[in-house]
Amino acid sequence: MIASKVDDMSQTGTRFMYKVVLPYIESANPAKRFKIEYTVEADDRETAQQKAEREFHAYTLYNNASWVRTLERESIRVWRIMPHLPQTPQSIDSLLNDLASPDEDVVYATLKALGELEDAAAGSKVVPLLDHSNPDLAALAAETLGKFGDQTNLPCLTSRFTPQAHPLLKASILSALGRLARAGDPVAELVATALGDSDNRVRANAVELVERLSLPTTTRMLLPLMGDEDNRVRANVLKALWSTHDRKALTAALREMAGHSSRWMRASAAFVLQHIDVQERIALLNDLGHDPCPEVQANAWKAILVIRDPELLGLWLEYLGKHNGEGFARIAEHIDAIGQSAYLPLLEMSRRNDAGKPFAIQFLDRLEELCRRRHGWLAWLSLKQQRIARKLF
Repeated sequence: MIASKVDDMSQTGTRFMYKVVLPYIESANPAKRFKIEYTVEADDRETAQQKAEREFHAYTLYNNASWVRTLERESIRVWRIMPHLPQTPQSIDSLLNDLASPDEDVVYATLKALGELEDAAAGSKVVPLLDHSNPDLAALAAETLGKFGDQTNLPCLTSRFTPQAHPLLKASILSALGRLARAGDPVAELVATALGDSDNRVRANAVELVERLSLPTTTRMLLPLMGDEDNRVRANVLKALWSTHDRKALTAALREMAGHSSRWMRASAAFVLQHIDVQERIALLNDLGHDPCPEVQANAWKAILVIRDPELLGLWLEYLGKHNGEGFARIAEHIDAIGQSAYLPLLEMSRRNDAGKPFAIQFLDRLEELCRRRHGWLAWLSLKQQRIARKLF
């Protein structure tokens, strides 16, 4: 018996569609196997399975049968709906045969496809590739296991993290552990070893893992890396320590990165500013956004467009003017959320004769319309009077 259910799309913040197949038995006929399929929108496969199981239990209660339905958890299948990839258990299982191909390009493409699908049922076929002689394939196998989200693969991954392992494999194992490991899992010793590794990628991924797991020894483990030679390691350390360490010391370290002679250090400083709110955040982003190096500028403007702060109004208008309005919708969301406190600064900016002026005028029109809808005509008229007065004087 196959039933199809479509989960409601009301949950905010979701990005992917998943197919969830739940096999079950009924107490009235335990020898017979049934399954029910759900199409679910969710942030990740684990959430998709949880939502599908809730639907299944609600369906069971609604059906109100005299017999009991029991899920066969070991046979549950979950995969992302990807039009260009196999979309049935049979076709996904058939794809797994390509992992045994002598052509490494075929194996690589298959691993990439399986990583996109996120079907954990493929795990047992992927694990042997952790020992592949090609470090690129071994590393991709580790990354793919992480995407499957199956915690039973943890021992397979941690056992391959040895001093002799290739740096690519070690870095990918750490990334996979970031998806699979939970606080309390026995990975602290592995992480401590990785933090002292000679490879930059390994150290940087280890720092990310420390932050994700919130290990109790986080500060002691990461402080020695605040002056690391690698820009990504330093950036990850600052981000990880921000909520627990002396912020004055961290701000000084970030300021040093922002003024560093290396463009990669400056680019990483811009990345960090996207995630932590230091006292001089806007000034630093302004400087980095006008850095002579394109990589630094790109990271700075990415942060500027993500952060919601009224002090960024001038930079937003500058960006729109330079990019012919690209990014208008995102900035409009920020300004709508900031509300009326953005009105007077925008009014002042609308008097300038620069490329951002037309956009300032558009935002003023939006804020006036929002004011009318939320607070009525009198509030709208008050704003209009301010605007007219500024034009006159």
